[in-house]
Amino acid sequence: MKDFENNAHFWQKIDSIYLAGDFHMVSKKGEIPKGMEEECPCDYGYITSDHEVAIDCFKGTQGEDADAIIVLADILEKKIQVSLLVGCSQEEELAILRFLNRSSFQKSVLMRRASEVPNWDLEEE
Repeated sequence: MKDFENNAHFWQKIDSIYLAGDFHMVSKKGEIPKGMEEECPCDYGYITSDHEVAIDCFKGTQGEDADAIIVLADILEKKIQVSLLVGCSQEEELAILRFLNRSSFQKSVLMRRASEVPNWDLEEE
């Protein structure tokens, strides 16, 4: 099996969550978010829905499509955090990765959207 198996059905679910939610701005591009020392590379906030679960979100300048997700591991806070990237160019993705990986205590990986469906995925009913 590959290191990462992309799945178009997964991205359909991401789209549903994003489109059903509301974006709440926390920090605009260029501002220094509370508790941080560096400027935010893109607009940053969170998505909420009827279930009141918040999903971190970086919004770029390239539209309203959910293009990628970032998974961040933080050993100081002992947590794993997922952030949605919406409308981000490759330059913005790189700036976000640099922003999130600036500490030796937290590191992140990026997973970009793809359209393939792996052979292990069952047909949706």
